[in-house]
Amino acid sequence: MKIDFLLSAAVAILAAGALFHGDAAKLAPPAWQNPDIGFTLDGVADMNDLEDSWKSPGVSLRGAELVVSANIDPYASLLGNVLISEHGAELHEAYAEFPYLPLNLKGKIGLMHANFGRWNRFHVHMMPFTSTPRIYLEYAGGLLALTGAELSWMLPVDHYIELTLSAYDRIQGHTHDVDPSTGSSDPSMTAQEVAEQIGAEQHGSHWHGPDGEIYYENDLLALAGELSSADPVAVSGNRRPDGFAYGGRITTTFEFGPQISIDAGASGIYQHRYKQTRREELDGRTYGKLLYGADITLFWHPLSANKYRNLQIGVEMLGSYEGFERSAGNRLYEDYYQRTGIFNWAAWRQTERWQFGIFGEWFAANDYTGGIKRRAGGFATIDITHYQYVRLEYSRYDYPGVLDGVNRIMLQYDATIGYHTHGRQR
Repeated sequence: MKIDFLLSAAVAILAAGALFHGDAAKLAPPAWQNPDIGFTLDGVADMNDLEDSWKSPGVSLRGAELVVSANIDPYASLLGNVLISEHGAELHEAYAEFPYLPLNLKGKIGLMHANFGRWNRFHVHMMPFTSTPRIYLEYAGGLLALTGAELSWMLPVDHYIELTLSAYDRIQGHTHDVDPSTGSSDPSMTAQEVAEQIGAEQHGSHWHGPDGEIYYENDLLALAGELSSADPVAVSGNRRPDGFAYGGRITTTFEFGPQISIDAGASGIYQHRYKQTRREELDGRTYGKLLYGADITLFWHPLSANKYRNLQIGVEMLGSYEGFERSAGNRLYEDYYQRTGIFNWAAWRQTERWQFGIFGEWFAANDYTGGIKRRAGGFATIDITHYQYVRLEYSRYDYPGVLDGVNRIMLQYDATIGYHTHGRQR
């Protein structure tokens, strides 16, 4: 016994000496900085009865997502996410994360899905349903993938509460998931035809210009003369600090025994100089925008069958307070409108392979009229394995004057290879 003790002590002393003399690298795993790489394919077959009979715009590759991430050193990690579609490749995320800052702080800097709302940090293929909640498309133009910095603080209390403060370049939504459409109301010049003339390529709900500009449908129609060339445009170029967007989010979790928990949060982002007038007589007037929201999600995870059976039920409210430029006769004036919407969902995992769910949303249109839009539907998912699934989704649109009683069916296929994660999601 004494011999064994002496041998063990000698080995420990030699190992400590090696570390003390800078030989720690020899004991570290040789591939510790090799990046984690993942690749996901997201394809959708779509059909609707917008024109009084069932038609399909075809099968689309909504995205092939390449994710690369790794630790830079003990203090930071780096992640890059590139989305490849039929229209080309574009950078979706590229940020450095600092998880071990002093005082319970952690930070992110770069291009990221903003810490806003329940579903904004989810990539579309990670959501339990096929289509993005339309409240994001209505009030933000899509999910908020923004360039900036976030600083999060976990409060030093027994209960989990995290506060995030952020600063971003601007409020700008991004999506490759669009509603059924027949195109422009003027068949002589559609947005796509304008895009072809200026050499812009479509990426979901927007177009990329030859010099890197981003155009939305209204921008292209304005170029065609269908909208007033004096409509306000997004502020760009050199800006003062009040031209950027600032936000925050608070999140918490409540545990009700070992099986039931609730996540809750509230968010807000404000940009004082969101759009700027192009009318000379208004001398550069700008209009602000505030996005705000709250969400609550209940989870039931039975300990005896957590992998095979669970339930989540949630509701998310999203609102917009935005300035518009109005004209009445010869008088020009600034008008602000507040619009809100609610998205509800429930997802039930029956077995390891089968999941079912429903969703519904109600929101006021983000325009002068504020007409009420509604959408509801359901979905069924079969997980072929942990790495691929097929999902069938049905939804019905009731958008007054736009999509009155339109039905839509989407068949989605997703497959993943390699390592793939999008942070804390459940």
